[in-house]
Amino acid sequence: MKRLILALVAGVTLSVATALSAVGAVAADVSLGCGDGTTVTVSIDSSLLIDLTGETQALNPAGLSCLLPTDSLDADTATVNAASVDPPTCFPTSRFQDGRFLSALLIDPLVPVTGTIDAGHVCDIAVYYDQLATVASVNGAEIENAVYYGVVDDNAKLPVNISSSSIHDIGDATFDGAQHGVGIFYTGDQSSAGTVTGTVDSNSVYLYQKNGMAIKDGASVRVTNNTVTGRGHTKIIAQNGIEFLHATSPDLTGNTISMNIYTQNTSCAPACVGSTVGVTATGFLLFDTNFKNPGQVAPYNHAYRNQVNYYVVNP
Repeated sequence: MKRLILALVAGVTLSVATALSAVGAVAADVSLGCGDGTTVTVSIDSSLLIDLTGETQALNPAGLSCLLPTDSLDADTATVNAASVDPPTCFPTSRFQDGRFLSALLIDPLVPVTGTIDAGHVCDIAVYYDQLATVASVNGAEIENAVYYGVVDDNAKLPVNISSSSIHDIGDATFDGAQHGVGIFYTGDQSSAGTVTGTVDSNSVYLYQKNGMAIKDGASVRVTNNTVTGRGHTKIIAQNGIEFLHATSPDLTGNTISMNIYTQNTSCAPACVGSTVGVTATGFLLFDTNFKNPGQVAPYNHAYRNQVNYYVVNP
């Protein structure tokens, strides 16, 4: 009999209306009782939670969350820039964040990006594409040491394709709790959903501060065969492997996400980030996407050793 694994989160009530007691039973209605008296319920077939490796994935009730996840990539107050011995030259972009225009090492490069692109923990972004881009390809590159983002598609008209690249050490040089440091970032305009497109295939993303990848606001991006690895147990920041927020993916398969684990610091509760119930690190954070439950993602990907493997919320 297939196993349906339920992991509890403090502050919520979980019940299985149809027990898996009968031999061969695989389906269950999983319900989450919310504080306002409402109940969120979804029917899950545990056979759909078998991932690419044959492992049964854990269904965390965060996948039926009463709480809407907050996305704080657009505002924070802490930034540390550590200049390298020979600091690179950074150029202003049109992306406005944290009260200023972010800088980039490369803006709309005229040839495909290859080789090592080192932002030196000085430039906010390593490679930046916007509506003026005429070439939008990163292949076989090593993207490193950007403060905010490794590669950005900021509403570019061309599909931005990122493949066979290593993207790492994205965030503050000191690795802190500031809500930035994202390896790959696509953002569009929700009013024109689907106009920001691209492919992210066969990349390795690691040593990021906040997210391995974030796809937002109407973007539609194929994300396949990537390895995204968080920093493991940390009290500093709640990391996410791959996040879709008001965005979709026509193909989200073959990805391996691990080691996004937030241990939370309760000693300063309730004043500090992490003391609030429901703050978790996730492998896949899918909010308002074309995926409605973990069973649509788990069979085609592998998530393990994350605080929550699949967090799927559809308002």
